Amino acid sequence: MEPSTFARFWVACNLGKGDHLKLKDELFAQESAASLSSKILEFQVLERDT
Repeated sequence: MEPSTFARFWVACNLGKGDHLKLKDELFAQESAASLSSKILEFQVLERDT
């Protein structure tokens, strides 16, 4: 995701407010670096194919 797209997403979701560490822990509680890396690679392949 390009930085400008990410910034718009961040603002649209009101992610600039609240406890970011708590949100991160909730969103990624069951994730590891390896699982996130795998998901990113899958997403990149899907985006490239569309």
